[in-house]
Amino acid sequence: MAKRSHKAKAGKKQFSKRITSAVLVLDAISLVLTFVLCFIAVSKDFLGELPYLVTMITALQLVTSFVLTNYLKKSTKENTRGGIVYDMAMEQKESESGNENE
Repeated sequence: MAKRSHKAKAGKKQFSKRITSAVLVLDAISLVLTFVLCFIAVSKDFLGELPYLVTMITALQLVTSFVLTNYLKKSTKENTRGGIVYDMAMEQKESESGNENE
């Protein structure tokens, strides 16, 4: 059985990145459209309430926060190997290479 590489092939996004990107794009589009609708309502002297817009934005913000939180947790777990975080390993590698140059 062949081993699967943890890295995505060049030019192919991982599924989690596609979902995260799609949620962020949907959230951005809905925010812009909501602001446009609010601007139209204010410019036409609309005196009613817009509760459906607030509900839509709130729901999308909840989804966005959930997806981003879980994506960042996944990313943290992927960038940890043997109990050493990737950034710490890079700092250690740089300090070792700095010691070799001296």
